[in-house]
Amino acid sequence: MLWCWSENNQLDTTAGKLTISRVDRFDEVGMSLVLFFLELMEIVKMSNRDTYKYHYKIGNKILKSGITDDLDRREGEHQQDHPKGHITQVGRRTTEDAARDWEEKQPKGTPPGGK
Repeated sequence: MLWCWSENNQLDTTAGKLTISRVDRFDEVGMSLVLFFLELMEIVKMSNRDTYKYHYKIGNKILKSGITDDLDRREGEHQQDHPKGHITQVGRRTTEDAARDWEEKQPKGTPPGGK
């Protein structure tokens, strides 16, 4: 999305494209505002909480801990090897970076059956 300080001193973001015919000035205040909005957009982009943390279990025994953006799909994938298992969501959805950090801290080991 392009941001610009327009002729009438309003920030113009219509349809993500610059829609004004000319720019009168790009003064210090206008530039500060543009930079603020660009930083805000980056923060929003980075904070997408679209990743689930999970344990794949049979009964109460955890076979695998992992992350995914689709719990149902991932459960089906795990059930190909362990049909009696189920996924339990851990905590809330989070950012992919935070989920990867969590995943790295989970205990490693060989699940039953050596798979």
